[in-house]
Amino acid sequence: MTSETLAYATLGGLAIALLISIYTDIRYRLIFNKVNIAIAIGAPLFWLASGGFSLADIGLHLLTAAITFYVFAVAFHFGAMGGGDVKLFAALALWFHWVEVIRLILYASIIGAAVTLIFLAIHTWKRREGRARIPYGVAIALSPSAHTDGLFDGAENAVANVVADFDAHDISILQEWRGHFAGRDFFDHAHFGKTAVAASAIGHGTARPAIGIAVGHGA
Repeated sequence: MTSETLAYATLGGLAIALLISIYTDIRYRLIFNKVNIAIAIGAPLFWLASGGFSLADIGLHLLTAAITFYVFAVAFHFGAMGGGDVKLFAALALWFHWVEVIRLILYASIIGAAVTLIFLAIHTWKRREGRARIPYGVAIALSPSAHTDGLFDGAENAVANVVADFDAHDISILQEWRGHFAGRDFFDHAHFGKTAVAASAIGHGTARPAIGIAVGHGA
């Protein structure tokens, strides 16, 4: 599996896990540990695919997740959120740079306010007794959707790494064949292996800068 395929595969897995978290938190007011563990395990695979697997990068991710866990554990101690919410946010923090985690907290707070108003209204409308139970996991799980740049930048880095590995010969062959089979992108994907990754991008001009660098340096 190539790095860009792994990057997008892990993002797809993350999206599925977050959707499951939303469902279980609304339905049962629970976020299962196995889902949080799956999210946490997926993070190192995403680091590897996106080129952020140095010891410094790994240490920063782990420290960010630990601080996130501690901050929200305090909120859990005072009854402001559930234990599943704390673990979900800590697992999710593993995927992002610490600056982006701060943004996620802001987005989750805004979305959480809306979720709180909606479920308070439902609680009042149905005249339920006791305190309304707010599924804050919904806001946490939705927060990355308001900030996709951090994740997709990593996936784009994986693609850029593959493009940077092209040598001048690979590129010249690809461009020659594209001239013979103009408009048939499927041919590139069927016949060129690693070089096929940027076939469509070359056709649309989006990968030309990276390829220009690769050719210029004789990569």
